[in-house]
Amino acid sequence: MQKSVPLILNLNMTKQEIISLLTADFYEKFAEKCAGIITGSGSMEALFELMEETISREDLRKVAFRAAYVVEYIYFSDIRQFEPYYGRFFRIFPLVTNESVKRHFAKIMAHILKGDKYHATDADCEAVATACVDWIINKKVKVAVQIWAIECLFILQPRIEWVKEILEDVLQNLSVNPSPAMIVRLRRWREK
Repeated sequence: MQKSVPLILNLNMTKQEIISLLTADFYEKFAEKCAGIITGSGSMEALFELMEETISREDLRKVAFRAAYVVEYIYFSDIRQFEPYYGRFFRIFPLVTNESVKRHFAKIMAHILKGDKYHATDADCEAVATACVDWIINKKVKVAVQIWAIECLFILQPRIEWVKEILEDVLQNLSVNPSPAMIVRLRRWREK
């Protein structure tokens, strides 16, 4: 028997209510509907607290992944809801260990950096760059995560001194037996 979409009308949802929302059976327009419930109830703070608590926990992989999926939807559909959380996002970015969450976080981070939407500290940028390098060299990390992480490094290159040298090595290593998706990206990056 399939669960129905939870009906939650409370203002300022608790983390447990958000967990219930995120762990319901997957349905069409899941991220859109969850995002509407969370933002409509003024619960972004609880969502970010939940992300902080779950992004590196193996036992809560599903919750972390779905929270990141919803945050990505919120970011790209109504950035105003996300704006108060830029600093927090930069601080939790390097803490992500969940492979599925990395793709959502790297995509959001690349967009934030590219649009110069938030003026992060040098320490925050260095931590993001370090995380991106770690993600790129990890054999478990999927190509989509690597691509977004490299995009972040290209953008951070003028700001973080050591990134240029690392980036050259990374691109050379990724050129050995690349996937079709990586071949396309490598061509674009070399043109830069």
